[in-house]
Amino acid sequence: GCVKMKIRKIQIVIQSEREFRDQLMEDMRRIDKGERKLIRKEAIVFHSIDQFRKIMTNKRIELLKTIRHKKPKSVYELAKLVNRSVDNVNNDVRLLEQMGFLETEKTKDGRSKVIPLVDFDKIEIELPI
Repeated sequence: GCVKMKIRKIQIVIQSEREFRDQLMEDMRRIDKGERKLIRKEAIVFHSIDQFRKIMTNKRIELLKTIRHKKPKSVYELAKLVNRSVDNVNNDVRLLEQMGFLETEKTKDGRSKVIPLVDFDKIEIELPI
């Protein structure tokens, strides 16, 4: 039969800092009681929709898509693909890496290069009401 690729998703949770802290305390309590094994699964937390919008600009989303589908071998190549300056793209890549949206791999063939990697297919946004 056909092998179905597992769709890996990254989850974004939007909750205030207070809600986030309360949730964390609840997780800790449940871990203590043995009901949970670990704290929050792979989720990236933003404290407001505005903060999410500020960070996840169209240009940065375009970077994630380009890395995922075109698999550039360097930040320079990525910058050429999206028609932006290497400096700007480099800053975005660093920010996205810090946030947990991508990983980078360093190579040393001649001069060191940074290869950006995205290993998920979709971003899911969860907004507790």
